[in-house]
Amino acid sequence: MIWIAVIIGIIVALVVLFLGFGIFLKELRRSYRESDGGRKENEKLRYIIRMYNLWLMEKGEGKNIADYLRTNGCIGVVIYGMSDLGVRLAHELEDSEVKVLYAMDRDIQISLHGIEVFHGIKDSDGTEDAVIVTNMSAYDQIRKELVSHGFKKIICIDEILYAMAPTDKLMTIKSEVKGEEE
Repeated sequence: MIWIAVIIGIIVALVVLFLGFGIFLKELRRSYRESDGGRKENEKLRYIIRMYNLWLMEKGEGKNIADYLRTNGCIGVVIYGMSDLGVRLAHELEDSEVKVLYAMDRDIQISLHGIEVFHGIKDSDGTEDAVIVTNMSAYDQIRKELVSHGFKKIICIDEILYAMAPTDKLMTIKSEVKGEEE
């Protein structure tokens, strides 16, 4: 009789434990959904993919960033942010009339063959026509810092890509991102 009570007690304890754990997991999932839960990082990655898509579409039509920069009087540029977009931009400008004077990035491990990379923001020496910022998610803060270091013309990479693309392409990209059909 005591054994039956003990077994029933253990079963009840296990059921309560599993129910409690289930409630805990449910609450954890809810709080994760309500918090950022990686959403900002996810949105950032989707935006970067959208920019690559736009960039490739423009390249497919024979347009390139070097021509855009040259047309807008930017022959000597500085790249701020040497992640994937920054490196891709440096490679695209490599054999063009537009010269990358140097690059800046906060990551001290970043280096790129043939381009001097300053770790942090250095003061403008006045030789650059523009600074191209590839870190779109922190652009406003980076812009303020660059202005305080004497840089005058500061452009975000997405501004260049959007300016190169006709409006009908922008609508196509927007629809694709939302999952709508045209």
